[in-house]
Amino acid sequence: STGKGRHESMAEILLWETAYFTKKSFWSYENEQRLLVPRSFTKSIVIGQKEIFILPVSSCAVTSVIAGPKMDISMNLELADMAEQLDANFFEMRIGRSTYDPFFIGSNFPYGDVTYLFQSGCLVECDEFCCECNEPTGHRQNPDYCFWCEIDDEVARENQDAIEAMRDLE
Repeated sequence: STGKGRHESMAEILLWETAYFTKKSFWSYENEQRLLVPRSFTKSIVIGQKEIFILPVSSCAVTSVIAGPKMDISMNLELADMAEQLDANFFEMRIGRSTYDPFFIGSNFPYGDVTYLFQSGCLVECDEFCCECNEPTGHRQNPDYCFWCEIDDEVARENQDAIEAMRDLE
């Protein structure tokens, strides 16, 4: 710091611009638009135990709600209820264990959860996904399981074999 007030003010402005108007390329799948408004335009609501500020919009403008991967379960449930009230789609974003690529889980009642990928600006249903964690599996020899769930099954089988071998010794 130079100690000059104008330099500190310029640095603060640059910091705010960087925080609100730039984005790392690995988030490009979000294809989001950011709208900054004075807080006086927003409405304060509490979801779970957190206060958030939202800009009121017409309910017909909301077509989908996406919950982030680190959202706690109570907020997730409240957002799912809100989406249902708005007649909007609800998706839960997840980060895979085999790759860091995000994928999305949407409910396809009564058939269960469906996995979606973000491609060309749209959520597209994924054909091959793990039957345990819903992570996309791509074109693997065993498309029923992702790498991690397949490893977990192998470890469980090995442990079961060891337990049975110990029983034989008794």
